[in-house]
Amino acid sequence: MLEKLKNHYKDAFVLGYTVDLKNLYQWYVSDEGITFGLDIKKISERERSLLSTLFTPIEQRTIQMNEEQKSWFNFLFGSQDSVIINKNYQTCRFIHFQTNKPITEPTDFSEALQAMFPYTINILWENDRHGIVIDTHFDQKEDFQVNFEEISDTITTDFYITIRFFIGQVYPFHKGLKEDFLWEKTCFNKSLQFLSKRTTFRLHEVLPYIILEELNPLLKQKLTDSVLQELHSDKELLDTVKVFLESNLNVSLAAKKLYMHRNSLQYRIDKFIEKTGIDIKHFQGAITTYLAIINQEQFLDS
Repeated sequence: MLEKLKNHYKDAFVLGYTVDLKNLYQWYVSDEGITFGLDIKKISERERSLLSTLFTPIEQRTIQMNEEQKSWFNFLFGSQDSVIINKNYQTCRFIHFQTNKPITEPTDFSEALQAMFPYTINILWENDRHGIVIDTHFDQKEDFQVNFEEISDTITTDFYITIRFFIGQVYPFHKGLKEDFLWEKTCFNKSLQFLSKRTTFRLHEVLPYIILEELNPLLKQKLTDSVLQELHSDKELLDTVKVFLESNLNVSLAAKKLYMHRNSLQYRIDKFIEKTGIDIKHFQGAITTYLAIINQEQFLDS
């Protein structure tokens, strides 16, 4: 459906919410959780009414911010020369989040999210569904690690919503931080598009999809044809191999995920190796095969 809208509206269609364009576009969320906008000058009232029956409109809301939050908001979404008022930051990471329903009480929600961190965080709201956690205290060497899978489960239980997180990289505090933020925002939107069944995403998980998306159609077809060969239509086998690869090539772990006897899984792995000549028990063969499988799933089957 979104591809049809993109083809119909062309340049008037944008994927992913952008604060800079918030008043120039009408924003919607699909059932899959993907946010998109349409230029308000290019759609009629009748089209808006129809789109609102097919997708969920996003409401804009003004939320009170303290001085530090205002400073961050201006830096990330304002003019290029905006500065952060606190100069003591050494590192920073951004955690983007999106909910499947509007947050009607953002203050209560922010307090609940803050309570799950052992230190102070800044929370910025883009609209009633999208926000950013700005973490300037995270230290990878510390014993405490925030478990976003648990946070997602807790918030789902307490607020009766589904929330998805994109956990960004840790960056040194530098002038290019805004570009890092915008890049990860793009990666979050791609994660929602390609990994919609998950609730937490990380950069390394979505990068293969972003790289594959940029390949020309001929190369995409060649990748699948040359690697998967006659097995390209054996979905059950390919699904099994994919789980094995995503289990760090651990047969026991993959068998547990698949509710399959270890020997049965090993048989399928050996069958794939025999048919393709690619040893997926080693890194080079594994990564090539993984790219070929997700390439077929996302870019060829449709």
